[in-house]
Amino acid sequence: MSLRTKIGTAGLGALVLAGTMGGLAAPASADTLPHTFSLSGSTYITDDETFADEHCTRTLSGSDGAQRPFDPGFNISDTNNRCGGEIRVEFHVAGTYQEDGSWCVDSGRVLLYEGVSEGTNDLDGTQSFSGCVPAGTTTLSRSGTVRNTAEGGDKASWNLTVSLY
Repeated sequence: MSLRTKIGTAGLGALVLAGTMGGLAAPASADTLPHTFSLSGSTYITDDETFADEHCTRTLSGSDGAQRPFDPGFNISDTNNRCGGEIRVEFHVAGTYQEDGSWCVDSGRVLLYEGVSEGTNDLDGTQSFSGCVPAGTTTLSRSGTVRNTAEGGDKASWNLTVSLY
């Protein structure tokens, strides 16, 4: 056996030994487990009337899953917040679970509809929100008040939390 072959064989043996002892790092594996994003919170709706305002408190809820790398997006909607026979407030949250474990609410929208029924398509107020959180953070909270900008003093004060499980 030549000296070159002996050195090559010894080098290969050292490489194998280093690999079995943890000397070579394995590639980091990305989190590919399914995760659930959920929406919680409440809204306090004021139906502005000439004689007496009506007030309603509604609880927010909804969830959607995300799983990297093939389905990292989540979309959550809560459209069942009604008050006074004339107002509906909807919450729509779209986000992305990032490769590094951070996540973002890319588009959060609060929509206030007011008309002759709670099923109206007359959109009279909107409010938007967004935000990102670092890896290891499990909640993102936002609050605000969406107002009827077309007529009257209808409004909905809201607070919400998007959580990662």
